[in-house]
Amino acid sequence: MELSTTRGQQTTPLNSLLLPMQHHPIVFFYLMAFALTWLLWIPAVLLHLPVHDLRNIPGTALGVTGSAFLMTALTEGKAGVLRLLRSFVSWRVGVPWYAFAILGIPIIEVLVGWLLPGGQDALRAFALASLLLYPAAYAFRFIFGPFWEEAGWRGFALPRLQQRRGPLVGTLILGVLWGIWHLPLYLPAEIQQGGIVGGMLSFAVFVLLAIAMAVIFTWVFNNTKGSLLIAILLHASIDRTQTYIQTLADRHLLSTIANVNIQQLGFTLGIVILALLLIVFTRGLLSYERYQREVISPHHQDMVGRAPQAHDYKKTMNKLYEGQ
Repeated sequence: MELSTTRGQQTTPLNSLLLPMQHHPIVFFYLMAFALTWLLWIPAVLLHLPVHDLRNIPGTALGVTGSAFLMTALTEGKAGVLRLLRSFVSWRVGVPWYAFAILGIPIIEVLVGWLLPGGQDALRAFALASLLLYPAAYAFRFIFGPFWEEAGWRGFALPRLQQRRGPLVGTLILGVLWGIWHLPLYLPAEIQQGGIVGGMLSFAVFVLLAIAMAVIFTWVFNNTKGSLLIAILLHASIDRTQTYIQTLADRHLLSTIANVNIQQLGFTLGIVILALLLIVFTRGLLSYERYQREVISPHHQDMVGRAPQAHDYKKTMNKLYEGQ
């Protein structure tokens, strides 16, 4: 049997598979995340089950979270798995970040909806009678995507993409793949409603929104020491705002036009404008310097690849902004 040049071990079929996975962890993470999730989602799509059905959770849990922990174990061992687990309970990040994660996006959406024509009663979403419905809407969404996705997107992929591609380009890559990952759940429904062309355009808009949301997530992630707890809370707030606003409309606490303003233009404009502002005011760094300073250790850099220095990104972005 041929001897491996790696640590003097014998080459086996298992080693021939593990070595490429260890050398290309991001590629194999996404391959497994897409393959496992889509394979388990196909029956739900064929059976026309609701998008947010409990039967869709295994696809997300195994495909995204499972792939994240498997690839972490292969590339970083037990220490990496423990680090990933600890990020789920990393809570010492400051009260303002909790406030933004839970309330920031909903407030932005409602305010944008209020500023749009016909949205004068959008502020009723902040009334006491309305806010009493918020916790239930939040908890409902929490158990679906947020809890089962973030170990993969932010826990595994984002740190590596930032280190290899920089915070902005890495985030754009993550956003595109994150959006496309939703394809089996959303594209068939969009095509049914708007035809092939309309459905494709609607899904393209969804992917663009996923990119904008990824920018916001990266900024929050970098400012909260890589806390998956905060990422999950933010993810839940984005998902559940639609449930909350629709509940208010169903109970006639919001007018139809205010409901449309908030859920469609309010959401789209709010997310995109905030993402663009973050890119401009951080000069594309999205607070990556803080993440490098507070989180990345020399040992961790050795495990996942040498991290380019943040000042390299700053220098590049400064040139772009100055037109050089």
